[in-house]
Amino acid sequence: MNIVSKEKTARIIEGILSIVLGVLLIVFPEIGESVFTVVVAVLFFLVGAFFIAAYFMTILVHDPLLLIRSVSCFLIGALILTFPDYFMMIAVILSSIYLIVEGIYHFSYSLDLESLGNKNWWVDLLYSIVIFLCGLSLIITEAVGASSSNTLMIIAGSFGILYGLWELIMIFIFHRTYKAIRNRLS
Repeated sequence: MNIVSKEKTARIIEGILSIVLGVLLIVFPEIGESVFTVVVAVLFFLVGAFFIAAYFMTILVHDPLLLIRSVSCFLIGALILTFPDYFMMIAVILSSIYLIVEGIYHFSYSLDLESLGNKNWWVDLLYSIVIFLCGLSLIITEAVGASSSNTLMIIAGSFGILYGLWELIMIFIFHRTYKAIRNRLS
């Protein structure tokens, strides 16, 4: 199997898995929250374990910052598992801020593209509006008393589906173009 076929297969699998994960996040947002919380906590524990291993593997000089980092990672992981609701609240706040800022940035970028005469500037404008509205929806959902963490999971699932579809479309376009170029060169 040549490298292009391997890449195509990997991208197709990635696209399908992204779509499946997106659908699961939309259908089961509560489970998605729990899994997300546990995965982030486990990642903090793994990083903490890495820092402890690095601390004890140094032979001559033990860097105290490695030990402090490892204890901090273990504490953060434990706090996430102990208080998952607070963790999700922080995740929602940071996500909404990020999405709103990203929307404003891409709005400005789309206007720059339009002033430069780029005929596809409207794609960035559309993207900026969608991203901004996603961030705003998180804030509005929290303001009306609904579950903004469920909304975050649904937004993440929607973007997972869009990413997977985009990946599949692009790999099929790329593969078709690659085959056409290869046939012309043969």
